[in-house]
Amino acid sequence: MQAMPDARWRLWVHEVVAEVSRIPEMVVVLADDGHTPVDVVSDSNYAGCAELAGDPYALIASYAIERGTGKPRLHRQRFLKAANAHVINAAQRWDDERRVEAHNPDKVMLEMHRWMTRRVLEGELRNPRLTALKRAIADAKANLDEAGDAPAEVRASLIRKLDQAIAALMEETAKTVDGQP
Repeated sequence: MQAMPDARWRLWVHEVVAEVSRIPEMVVVLADDGHTPVDVVSDSNYAGCAELAGDPYALIASYAIERGTGKPRLHRQRFLKAANAHVINAAQRWDDERRVEAHNPDKVMLEMHRWMTRRVLEGELRNPRLTALKRAIADAKANLDEAGDAPAEVRASLIRKLDQAIAALMEETAKTVDGQP
């Protein structure tokens, strides 16, 4: 076996380090047992994290692609803070980095979206029923979209169901805002 010349070795090491540094930072969200992985979030798909004082759980959100439709969506993962201090630390670091980037006019809208995401997650922590109500709206909208050229009475019925799902979310949100989760 022939030894690699020093200059070639240094170049190779430089290329490996450059490749590794391109990999986004990732954190593994652990189940309540502190050992079982339940989710992975990277700095490149991180959307926001919310925690409430006194609540043992937090929510982290990440951008994802729906497998069936290929459409983007916001994935949420509820986790026990005590078993996931590393997730809270990473989220705070990523938020700090993004606040610095937010001074760039091109990134202001993205930072505003992340702020709104954190507010939504906080609402869901206060009232977990909001998540199910949002899912009901998405399902009703999907049913309406799938109806396509269905008869007018079928579409009208589906529109009523969508309106009812939206009204239910609005009512529950008003309760949450008024402090009655």
